[in-house]
Amino acid sequence: MNNTYILTLLVLITSNVFSQNSVFNSIKNSKKIAYFERSKRIIKVDTLSNKENTLLKKAPKEKTELNPGNSFLPVKNYRLTSGYGYRYHPIDKKNKFHYGIDIKTNKSEIYSVIKGTIIKAEYDKHLGYYVKIKHNKICTLYGHLSSINVKVGESVQAGSIIGISGKTGKATGDHLHFAVKYGSQYINPIKLFKLLNIL
Repeated sequence: MNNTYILTLLVLITSNVFSQNSVFNSIKNSKKIAYFERSKRIIKVDTLSNKENTLLKKAPKEKTELNPGNSFLPVKNYRLTSGYGYRYHPIDKKNKFHYGIDIKTNKSEIYSVIKGTIIKAEYDKHLGYYVKIKHNKICTLYGHLSSINVKVGESVQAGSIIGISGKTGKATGDHLHFAVKYGSQYINPIKLFKLLNIL
């Protein structure tokens, strides 16, 4: 038998604390199915929870910020190395929920996906140097940068260079950690890319 096992996981996206009861209760309501591939030590989440789907249905209403004709991928050469959802953390050596995606980079220019305003451009012990951009109700986050080219309060356009990729913070190598929030809720960045017709 291969080292690939199918695991049904229930994820309470809105909570950072997952009690045993909350996980078992969520099994009844979630459609989230993940595939745990031990050889690669990752879990890929294929389907969003009902709450995430509800948020994504609201997202297209943000037409001023989400203009499919004026949006960019955060890097020129897109190659996903770690998806959204549960995974085996390469540094902590345990399964943890990954609230964004990791994209392979090599001192690459990092672009604002859509126009917005810089609300954070600072250092964090986990994210390293990172930038957070507000686009009305949506925020995008770009982590593990080696340098930052923008300042808080600055307005950026889709495709503006906001920094250079790196491996600052809690990282094993050069890559971009990219995350998306709708209000206070994290959502799968891939769904945003598809909404914008850039992936």
